[in-house]
Order: sequence, then structure tokens, then C-alpha cells
Amino acid sequence: MWGSKPFARRVLDGLLAVLCWVAGLEWLMAIVAAPLLVFPTVRPLWTAGALALLVILWLLRWMVRREPWPVTPFNGALLLFALMVPVGIWASAVPEVTVPEAVRVLLGLIAFRAVSFAVRDRRGLALAVLAFCLLGALITTVGLLGARWSAKVPVLGALGGRVPHLIETLPEDQGTPGVNPNHLAGMLTLYLPLALALVVGWPLARRVTAGPAAALLPSLAFLALVAGTLLLTQSR
Repeated sequence: MWGSKPFARRVLDGLLAVLCWVAGLEWLMAIVAAPLLVFPTVRPLWTAGALALLVILWLLRWMVRREPWPVTPFNGALLLFALMVPVGIWASAVPEVTVPEAVRVLLGLIAFRAVSFAVRDRRGLALAVLAFCLLGALITTVGLLGARWSAKVPVLGALGGRVPHLIETLPEDQGTPGVNPNHLAGMLTLYLPLALALVVGWPLARRVTAGPAAALLPSLAFLALVAGTLLLTQSR
């Protein structure tokens, strides 16, 4: 009787450690679920399953780690933002278009939560910024190769016409072939301030990199890619 109690305690401690480890994999599940949430109508059952698994991980983290949501200065604004999502769906005249957009908004909240929990120090923050920039470069490249460029400004229209058009269609293109330049521009407006900050902040970054060029050249290339593509979209 006396010997069984320490053993049972060890088993419970081991189980708790495993559950804490599983709850810590939320960032990995967010990465796996992201493609489904970007195009939720392509595999709706898989999308629903991914959301269900994420909710289970959220509840598990709440129970074993006592972390229902990361503590950040933005929580109040995010709460109001999240509350307005169902309001927007209810007020929409075309719910079949609004619901997929709402799922993508939810993906943004999922990504914010996962990054806030995963980033614990400056090195983690640097890796998160690097991953975010690589994702932006990938999206921008897809946009460059798949957009139907406007001819509002003849010079820019001529430049856009010289870009190889290698991507004819995307999931959920709603009958419009390729990438919508206005949608691409909306994404690029989120990346442009970051690209500028990386260039302006180069004097600080070079202190912790292998050399000055290691920080400046990639930042300049990223800024040129984002700003140049945004200019080609000719979007307001």
C-alpha cells in the first residue's frame, strides 16, 4: 500500500508531462492546418477536423498549463475583433463568400496565439520574423507569377506584361483566373512596413549578425520584392 502511492504519483506526473508536451505542439498543428484554413471550401470536412483538433489543443493547454490565452497588450482589441466576426457573417448578403473569409480571419487569430506562446526570447522572435518574411516572399512570388496585371498605368502595365504568367488558377478563385492584384496588394500592405523596418533597423541588426551585408542585403531584397510587386498591382 505504501509503495503503490509513489508509483501512482510518478505515473500521474509522467502523464501530465506528456500532456504538457502535446499541448506545446499547438504551433505545429497551426502550421499543418494553415493550408486548409486558407482554402476552407476545398476540403471542408478536413477544415472542420483541423479546427476541432486546434480547439482540443487549446482546451488541453488550458487544463494542464493554465494558459487559456497568451497575455498581450492586444487582447482587448482582439476580443472585440473576434466578436465582430459572427456579426459580419450574420449581416452579410452573400454568406457563402463571407464564411470562408471568416475562416481566414480565424487563421490569423490562431497564428497570433501560436506565435505568442512559442516565442519566449529574442532568438525566438528573430526566427518568427524570419519565417514570416519567408512566407511573405513565397506569397509575393506566387502573386507575381499568377496575377492578371492592370493597364491603368501604361508603363506599369507593360512591366507587368513582361512577368512570366505561370500560375493560371488558384483554389477559391471565384471564377477569376489567377491571383487578384487587389488581394495581393492588401497582403503586401502588411509586409511593406516590416520590410522598411528591417532596412531602417539594419544598424542595430548588424551588431548581432555575421557581418553588415548579412543583415542589409536580404532586407533590401525583401523590400524591393514587396514594394516592386505592390507598385505593379496598381491597387488603391
